[in-house]
Amino acid sequence: APAGVGLALGNIGSVYREQGLFSQATEVLNEGLDLVREAGDKRGEGALLGIFGNIYRAKGDHERALRLFQEALDISRLIGNVHTEGINFGNLGCVYQAQGEYERAKDMHSQALAISQNYGDAANEGINHGNIGDALFGMKRFEEAEKSFRLAIKMGDDSSVMFSGVFRGSLALLLATQGRLGEAHILLNEGKDQVTPYAEEHAKYLVKKGQIRLIGGDIKGARSSLKHAQSIAEELKVQDESEVGLAIQRLVDLLNG
Repeated sequence: APAGVGLALGNIGSVYREQGLFSQATEVLNEGLDLVREAGDKRGEGALLGIFGNIYRAKGDHERALRLFQEALDISRLIGNVHTEGINFGNLGCVYQAQGEYERAKDMHSQALAISQNYGDAANEGINHGNIGDALFGMKRFEEAEKSFRLAIKMGDDSSVMFSGVFRGSLALLLATQGRLGEAHILLNEGKDQVTPYAEEHAKYLVKKGQIRLIGGDIKGARSSLKHAQSIAEELKVQDESEVGLAIQRLVDLLNG
């Protein structure tokens, strides 16, 4: 069945994407997309478009990512798949977050959160709380952001390990900016093993670690975190305008500032 093969290729593409292997991911996804379209499988098409959107988001091509996520969202609505509608709202929110449009990001993540709560989908509910935390942090609403991050971490520890590690990094950075360095370092140590298997997230985590070390006046430690993040980025062959590339550049600018 072409649709089944198409979805299997989508899953392989998703694994490649998580490993930062974008060209391999794009190749199998294009093949998968042709097959699900040929089979008239709208659900499969929407899923694959979402994975494609995440590739362009990671590469820093926000316009293209927004188009793909919007297309995937339109398909979710067309076929009445509310669950994937929520995921696509979340994906759109992540792109707006990356663009610094925090209000818009929070609005998208709030819509995603409402859907995950209606479905009793604890893993996505946790991710949505954390994403709202990121938007609130960007808006300098620190107290609310801390609450959202703590909720996300608790839900993550109960379900999907990786994202609670990601939000431990976000909360650690927030606490460090408020002078709560002891708590920040505890969180960093707790989250380290959770993000290490995911190269892209690990590199971004190391950048946060570098920022926290810099806030604490540990310039040597910050440079060491930067070096580690750069070595992962080189292995992934990330582009300068990608999410990881931009995060690394921010730390370089802070160290040179």
